[in-house]
Amino acid sequence: TRKTQYKEFADGLDEEKSKGRIDIRYRRNAGEHIIVELKRAKRVITIGELMDQGEKYRTALIECVQKAYNLPTPPHVELVFVLGEKVRADAEVVQKSLSALNARVMYYQEMIRDSEAAYAAFLERTEKADAIDAVVKSL
Repeated sequence: TRKTQYKEFADGLDEEKSKGRIDIRYRRNAGEHIIVELKRAKRVITIGELMDQGEKYRTALIECVQKAYNLPTPPHVELVFVLGEKVRADAEVVQKSLSALNARVMYYQEMIRDSEAAYAAFLERTEKADAIDAVVKSL
């Protein structure tokens, strides 16, 4: 079960509450606390569900971080929901609603496209560097 895979998060959680832990990642980057939740690619979700989950994750993380570091003010938290299907709401409504939680939505297809573009740019730079290297070696 997920409770045994992630023992450090399982204290006090029953099986139902621990079910979603495998698809959530936490990272701290430059003083910012980031939670990324990966939704199943075919899952259709509403803005209300994202808002409810986002508020739950944000509140829990702020409480944990404030307690762990004895902070007088809440830490900066960002939420990223990675989805396969478009949210059932206008994109502008989604963006404005989620911005209240410092949250945003990314889509798997966007991530794949961005990764492919970055890799293509890397290959192009590598080819240019190889060509320059060949010229320098021939001197």
